[in-house]
Amino acid sequence: MLALLMSVAALLLGAGLLNAGNGVFTTFLSVRMSLEGFPTEVTGLVMTAYYVGLAVGTRLSDRIINRVGHIRAFAAFVALASATVLIAAFFVSPYVWGAMRGVLGFCFAGLFMIVESWLNTRATTATRGRLFSSYMMLSYLSLGGGQLLLNVRDPRGNDFFLIGVLFYCLAALPVSLTSSMSPSPVRTSRLGLRTLYRISPLGILACIGSGLANSALYGMGPVFAHGSGFSLAETSYFMGAAVLSGLLLQYPVGRLSDRYDRRAVIIAVVLLSAAASVGLVLLTGQDKLALVALVCVYGGFSFTLYPLGVSHANDFLDAKDAVKAAGGLILAWGMGASVGPLAASAIMGVLGPRGLFVFVAAVDIVLAIFALWRMTRRPTVPAQAKGAFTPRGGMTPVGAEAAKAHHAEEPEPVA
Repeated sequence: MLALLMSVAALLLGAGLLNAGNGVFTTFLSVRMSLEGFPTEVTGLVMTAYYVGLAVGTRLSDRIINRVGHIRAFAAFVALASATVLIAAFFVSPYVWGAMRGVLGFCFAGLFMIVESWLNTRATTATRGRLFSSYMMLSYLSLGGGQLLLNVRDPRGNDFFLIGVLFYCLAALPVSLTSSMSPSPVRTSRLGLRTLYRISPLGILACIGSGLANSALYGMGPVFAHGSGFSLAETSYFMGAAVLSGLLLQYPVGRLSDRYDRRAVIIAVVLLSAAASVGLVLLTGQDKLALVALVCVYGGFSFTLYPLGVSHANDFLDAKDAVKAAGGLILAWGMGASVGPLAASAIMGVLGPRGLFVFVAAVDIVLAIFALWRMTRRPTVPAQAKGAFTPRGGMTPVGAEAAKAHHAEEPEPVA
C-alpha cells in the first residue's frame, strides 16, 4: 500500500493544494462580501454560481479531458481558474465575482474528475478502498486547513486573490512533472433522474438534501460566523472545525449503515444534524465556544449524508447499472448545491445569521419525514445484499462518475 501511495504522491499533493486554495478562497470571498456591505441575498447568489459551474462542468469537462489528456487538461483548468481569479481581483462587483465563481466551479469539476479517475487507474479491487480513504482524509485536512489561513492577511485587500492563485499554480507543478502514465479517456453514461427516483426515491432525495445543506454551509457559513460576532481568525476556526469534523464519522456511520437498515441510519443522521442546527439557531450571537462545538457535531453527521444516499441508491441497482447511476446521483447533488446558498441567504435576509441553520434544519427534518414514509413503502435490504458504503467528500462528488467508470473495468495499476 505504501508503494501505491508513493506512486500517486504527486497527484495527491496537487489535489491537496487545490483543496487548500479553494478552502481559503471560498471563505475569504464570503467574508469579503460581508465587509463590502453586499446584501446577504447577493452573497448567496455569488456563492451559488460555483455550484452551477460545477454542475455544468460535470457534463462538459470530460470532453476536454478526452481530447487533450489528463495532464494537459489539468494544466488548462488550473490556468483558467488562476486567470479568472486574477481578473476578478481588479473589481469589487457581485457580477464579476459571480462570473468568477461560475468559472471556478467549471474548472474544479474537471480537476476533481481528473484526480479521481487517475487514482482509480492506479488501484485494484484490493486497494481501492484504502486509496480513496487516504485521498478523502487528505481532502478534508487540506480543505479544513485552508480555512485556517484566513487570518494571515487582511481580507479587505487583494492578498487572498493572490493566495488562491498561488495554491492553484503550485498544484499544477507536481501533476505536470509526474512521471506516472496518465489514464485512458474517461467514459461516462447516465441514468435519468426520473429513472433513479423510481429505483430509489430516498437515495435521490438524500443526495439533493446533502447538496442543499452542505453548499449552504460552505457558502454562507462565514457570513453566519461574521454576523454572530466572530472575528476574522475565529471565523476561520469556525469553518475549519465544520469541515474537519466531516472526516470523523465517515467510517462509524458507514459501518452502521452496512449492518442495519440504511434508511434508519439516514433518519438518525439528519435528525442529529437538525438538532445541532437548532442549537446553533438558539445560541447565535452568544456562546462562541458552544457554536464551534455544535458546528462540529453538525459537520460530523451532515457530511455523511451524501455517501449514505449514494450507498442506499446502489442497494437497489444492478451492478451493471452502477456506472450509469453515478452521473444521475452527482446531478442530484449538484441540483441541491446550486440552490442551497441562494435559499439560505434569502432566509438569512429575513431572520439574520440564524437563518442559515433554520434552513439547514428544515432540509433535515423534511428528509427525515420522507425517509420515515419510505420505510412504510418497502422492506429493508438484507445486509448481505447491500453494496459497501463508500465515504465521499462533501465538495468532491463530481469525480465519482469517472471513478465508477474505471472501476467497472478493474484495471491493474500502471507501472
